[in-house]
Amino acid sequence: MKQKSRQYMSVGAAVAAILGSVAMPAATFAAEEAADSLDEVTVTGSRIVRRDFESPSPVVTVGSEIFEQTGSVAVEKALNQLPQFVPSQTMFSSADVQPSAFNNPGIVTLNLRGLGANRNLVLIDGRRPQPANASLVVDINSIPSAAIESVEIISGGASATYGADAMGGVTNFKMKRNFQGLSLNAQTSFTEEGGGRESTISALLGGNFGDGKGNAMIGLSWTERQALMAGDRKFYVEGWRDANTPGGEGIPFSNIQFAANNRPNPVTGYGAIGLGTAGAGEGVFVNPDGTLFLNSPANPGRGYTGPLDDQFKRQGTGTTGPGIVTANNLNSIITTPLTRYSIFGNAHYDLTEKTSVFLQANVSSMTVDTILNYAPATSQWAVSIPVDGRALPPQLATLLASRPNPTANYTVARTMDFAGPRSTQNNTDTYQVLTGIKGDILDTDWNYEAYISHGKTSLLTEMNGFPGLQNYQRVAAAPNFGRNLTVGSGPPLFFELKCTTGLPIVTYFTPSDDCINAISGNMKHLTETKQNIAEMNVTGDLFELPAGAIGSAWGASWRENTYRWRPDDQLTRASTNYPIGLFPTSKTQGRTTVKELYGEVLVPVFKDLPAVQRLNLELGARWSDYNTAGKIWTYKGLVDWTVVDSVRIRGGYQLANRAPNVAELFTGATTSVVGFPGADPCLANTLNPWGNTPNNTTNRAQVIALCSALINRSRGDVNQSPWHTLPLFPNNIVGPFPNAPFQLELANITGNAALRNEEAKTWTAGVVFRSPFDGIFGNATLAIDWYKVDIKDAIAPTNPLSVYQKCFNVDGSNPSYDVNNNFCRLITRDSDGYRATVDTPYSNLGGIQTSGIDVQFNWAFPLLAGRMNVNTVVNFLDYYRDQVSPADAFIDSTGTFRTGGQYDYRILTTLNYSQGAWSAGVRHRFLPGIKDAAYATNKATTVRPVGAYGTLDAFGSYAINDKIQLRGGIDNVTGRDPPRVGVNPGSTAAAGLTNPQYYDVLGRRYYMSVQLTL
Repeated sequence: MKQKSRQYMSVGAAVAAILGSVAMPAATFAAEEAADSLDEVTVTGSRIVRRDFESPSPVVTVGSEIFEQTGSVAVEKALNQLPQFVPSQTMFSSADVQPSAFNNPGIVTLNLRGLGANRNLVLIDGRRPQPANASLVVDINSIPSAAIESVEIISGGASATYGADAMGGVTNFKMKRNFQGLSLNAQTSFTEEGGGRESTISALLGGNFGDGKGNAMIGLSWTERQALMAGDRKFYVEGWRDANTPGGEGIPFSNIQFAANNRPNPVTGYGAIGLGTAGAGEGVFVNPDGTLFLNSPANPGRGYTGPLDDQFKRQGTGTTGPGIVTANNLNSIITTPLTRYSIFGNAHYDLTEKTSVFLQANVSSMTVDTILNYAPATSQWAVSIPVDGRALPPQLATLLASRPNPTANYTVARTMDFAGPRSTQNNTDTYQVLTGIKGDILDTDWNYEAYISHGKTSLLTEMNGFPGLQNYQRVAAAPNFGRNLTVGSGPPLFFELKCTTGLPIVTYFTPSDDCINAISGNMKHLTETKQNIAEMNVTGDLFELPAGAIGSAWGASWRENTYRWRPDDQLTRASTNYPIGLFPTSKTQGRTTVKELYGEVLVPVFKDLPAVQRLNLELGARWSDYNTAGKIWTYKGLVDWTVVDSVRIRGGYQLANRAPNVAELFTGATTSVVGFPGADPCLANTLNPWGNTPNNTTNRAQVIALCSALINRSRGDVNQSPWHTLPLFPNNIVGPFPNAPFQLELANITGNAALRNEEAKTWTAGVVFRSPFDGIFGNATLAIDWYKVDIKDAIAPTNPLSVYQKCFNVDGSNPSYDVNNNFCRLITRDSDGYRATVDTPYSNLGGIQTSGIDVQFNWAFPLLAGRMNVNTVVNFLDYYRDQVSPADAFIDSTGTFRTGGQYDYRILTTLNYSQGAWSAGVRHRFLPGIKDAAYATNKATTVRPVGAYGTLDAFGSYAINDKIQLRGGIDNVTGRDPPRVGVNPGSTAAAGLTNPQYYDVLGRRYYMSVQLTL
């Protein structure tokens, strides 16, 4: 379009001029120099074109330099240093292997305030990008970092402006445009201790065409991040070697288990092989030399003759099981390996002086790998072995022969190291194409923009290292554990199952490839997400008031999200070869559409009065009509009061109603492993004081009766389960995990079409001080903003522990201990009487409340022959709390690792000095001490808090000439190790255990880059 007197300025530069930013000083100075000539800008958080650079909502702006001043290629890693973000899925989510409708292994997301990645909105140039899954979160990996100009973070809510899912705020990626020339950039980094190299190569090519009426730009990039193995870091290796830190892997030795009524004879069995007497329910393990050993707290590693090295160790006196043999997970990785190719392009062309058309496209292809430990062929995945004359180690043969029924089958549980670790390769292809038209309306100050967008995300997840249960049991139970086994079927399948060497069940060796192939349960899953958008916006002044013109923005939009999740058939039904170590999931598909109308007005109330240089009122509302949730409203009222040039007060109130997304509405039954603190309340070794423990002197008899009723209902009989068997019942019922209470549960997560909307109320109030002085203190800005967010009817899957607590009347929900109580109906026990699953549909549970203060300080001043910029961003958390249901008390996570990590405060400080062609700076991140997550629900927890922690990074650049610039730096200059997380005296020293989302596990690393601009 023809250049007019009205000029447009990027939001990043505008906000940097007023509030300061985390960007390099050059960006800040450019904004200051341009400020005098600017008439109108658009400030993120509002769609109104305004004649100042000031937002009534708290905004933090970072320039593209934040991604260049680090050795990491991960965009989210740089942003998560800002205290407004709580890390969610990141490059350190390396053990996430099971996909579902609401989880894509390998993606990375942003999470403002810790409210949830689905409660803050990610935008590209103020428009919605393509989501990654049914939760409609955006994979930040899909945004090409080479094309990012700046990022603006609104942390005060922006639902009336952008939609109800912006209840926690907005992260808006501003992309480069109007680029002319060619820019080539190459960067690589390496760690001092080795491993984890990260590299990227990018190119930007752009230029004008059509006699200056148009401009087109295309950006290409390739990014690679190599995996960093835990074994490459002494921090983790020291944990492997620490006796007082239990291992993180099941020992890969076969565990021989016996029926409760057919245990070996204490004298002719255990006594004859020199093991004494095993405890009730205790099995024996097979040593590498064929002898047997016990491995329980009562018999820790008794008879063990195997190796003691980095993989195997005996637990020390600082654990709950001194002497127990445990294993480390030598396959664990610290960071996910990533390969990414991306293309980003935009173009615009002026059809007339008042009308232009534009096109924007983004295409990315990524591969991210994740790795879990070995498949556990234990519990329901164990194998029953017949006594059929097969060759057995002598001690095992003696033990089996001493049983009352020596010809009965026995059970073998085995951590399947010979099948390799479980892993996924996640291949994601994403594209989005957007085209539209914009211009001026006649000869007025009004303008319009209309566009349509289509995008699609396809994720192919390939899972390896998951042996199939039925084939494994078939081969292992075959004579000689499958050696020389050939099983075939005739037409029409012509299936053949072969195994040459047999499986290493009671002797250990590397099985032949055909044996591994015979039991293989490898799978492929497909996730497909589509989004279509049509939107139109109109902005302009309504009429003049004494204090100025009333600015306004109006718009309408239509959006459709379609999702399809197609898991491998092996997971969706009773399979002929069900994968060991995974749980059932169902196909999911669904569609949501929404039609929206919004309006905003900026009302200048007063101007040029004593103590009121300017007072503006910003009002907005959005009406949304969902095909699922019906009609909902969001609205806002904000105040911007400039007292004098150096003091500005801002704040307001926003109400959002978030409609449930596709995952929350339509997820098919999906079984997920979740935490269950205290373990099974029906077992005698439970740590829950309200369960079947002798310490429960108040209502233990009622608990046992309720457990019995739950088991009988699940089995369809009366007191026939092994759980009811004497003499174990009720004081020695410990289930299949006698060594330690099993603090995990299987949750059957399902969508819920009856969900109500979430409601979020957000309050903000702040003040911005600009220095009134000249000279060295003339360019200093301080912004202090208080915020409060109150979410009601928060949507989430029900918590299994909460279901059990309510069923067992912990909070008075079931005073008669009735098995038909609504919560008890959600519980299923297995055929042995132990926990099976808990139905946990998405529900409108309780609330989420958080409040705190954000502080931003920016000071730029001349120093020697250059300029120094000082920037600090701080968050002080007042509280973060949530509740399981409206009837429950709020749980306060403040100052604990619960809900992602809610530090009392966080500080990020950047110092940067520039002089002529070069610049240099340092960045310091500080985290105070924090308590363990358990403290939020148990103030008496013995888990120790983590002390204060800080890291220092250094960076610099040098422009050789106007075409070549060199950059480089050192992350974690001091090489500080991460602190231990989870130290619990008498249980674990937690050596090698930390929280990599916050604490640097990579060590000192160096990076360098070169940029060529033509």
